[in-house]
Amino acid sequence: MGLRMIQVGTGGHGHGWCRSFLPPNVEEGLIEVVAAVDTNPDVLINAKEGLGLPDKKLYTDVNRAMDENDADFCTIVTPPWAHEEVAQAAVSHGLHILSEKPIADTLEASCRIA
Repeated sequence: MGLRMIQVGTGGHGHGWCRSFLPPNVEEGLIEVVAAVDTNPDVLINAKEGLGLPDKKLYTDVNRAMDENDADFCTIVTPPWAHEEVAQAAVSHGLHILSEKPIADTLEASCRIA
């Protein structure tokens, strides 16, 4: 099985990840999506339908998703103002990060993540 990941952000650009980018990689066995997170429960349907995740693997709280799932990395596909909080959670859970750019919405926030 591939690397285990948590998808953070399933609306907007995250919708594209759930419906286009991730499914072929899952089918090839390169990635196993173990959970999806979005603060808007209505857009979590993108992960449920696009990735076939069960309801128990859909979260509105990023820390809870990271606490309850064994993952190697997370993807951050949220608005830039939310990147820092998600990246900090990933770092505190020992996860690698794949993030949309910018990593945060200010230089100061970017430095805090490192």
